[in-house]
Amino acid sequence: MKEAKDRNQLIIKFNLTGIVMNFALAVMKMIVGSVTNARAIFLDGINSLADMLSSIISVFTTWIGGRKGDPEHPFGYGRLEYLSSLAVTMFIMYVGIRTIINTIKKMSGQGTPPTYTLISIVVVCISMIEKFAFGIIMRKKGRQLNSSAMTMTGLDSIGDGLVSLSILFAIAIYKQTGVDIQNYLCIAVAVLIIKSGFSALSECVTKILGTKIDHETMTKIRKMIAVMPEVLNVSNLIIHCYGEGKYLGSVDVAVDEKLSAAEISKLSRRIIRSARELGVTITSVGISAVNLGDPAAIEIMDELIEIARKHECVKHVHSLTLDQEEKEISFYVVPDYAKKHREKGLEAFYKEVCSKYPDLTVEMNTTIDM
Repeated sequence: MKEAKDRNQLIIKFNLTGIVMNFALAVMKMIVGSVTNARAIFLDGINSLADMLSSIISVFTTWIGGRKGDPEHPFGYGRLEYLSSLAVTMFIMYVGIRTIINTIKKMSGQGTPPTYTLISIVVVCISMIEKFAFGIIMRKKGRQLNSSAMTMTGLDSIGDGLVSLSILFAIAIYKQTGVDIQNYLCIAVAVLIIKSGFSALSECVTKILGTKIDHETMTKIRKMIAVMPEVLNVSNLIIHCYGEGKYLGSVDVAVDEKLSAAEISKLSRRIIRSARELGVTITSVGISAVNLGDPAAIEIMDELIEIARKHECVKHVHSLTLDQEEKEISFYVVPDYAKKHREKGLEAFYKEVCSKYPDLTVEMNTTIDM
């Protein structure tokens, strides 16, 4: 909890810095742009205002997201950060589109030529340096803190630095040749900003819809559980993300049916404790019993594996239980979710198993292999 609190404080700190910086730059660029009739500089000032607003949104959502859970939201408000990232991304794309529209409108008219002064050049240079420096720092810290909102703010800031650089280039061309190319450069940079916005939008939507956590963490948790002597198999490891760094989930393990309730309880607590050390809260541990000492069960399990090899949709079969008295077998199947027709494939596998054991009731359960 302390790490999450420190993380949120750092995010708020950097965004507050961005708010102050963008407000100052916006005022300077809008004043200079108006006085010198430099449309590109004025529009860049509007862009800085949009950046300031996006930082305000990030501060607000991070503050709300750091609140503890309540009866209606027991897992907290961490996912608000994804909405913040989405809002920032939408602002980036909006500013890019508006820049193109306004620039095209200005190009259709004659207008008054710009009068670039030393002050305007100095303001653009200050903006460029600050934007590049702030963008690099924000992207670096965003990756360290695993904050997509900070990373996107950094990317936007670097894009703003490129806008300022293009304005300086346009000023140099205008001073030497009298040709005003600032409008064309603004459109080109705006197109790049919109393109980066689409990529960020895709990432934000993916996180909002829900996705599995990184493969490395999943592998560590699975191995940590699998090496425990009582565990015969690990399945249905499902981890939900309720904001960056807030992971909750569940797991199923297969054990020898001879284990006592006390031994299973100790195992469950050990799994929960070990997962917590990896930053994941396991809320439940499902237990399935396996007939390790039953030769008939072992034979059936070997036959199931052979049948599964003929069906591409089946990745793994595990945790078989044979009930001799009830004439029933129960087992778990891990489907290959990459296969398009896995449902039909699983049905064919099930029918083949049933035909193999006509005297037994077959119960097949599917599990998730993340």
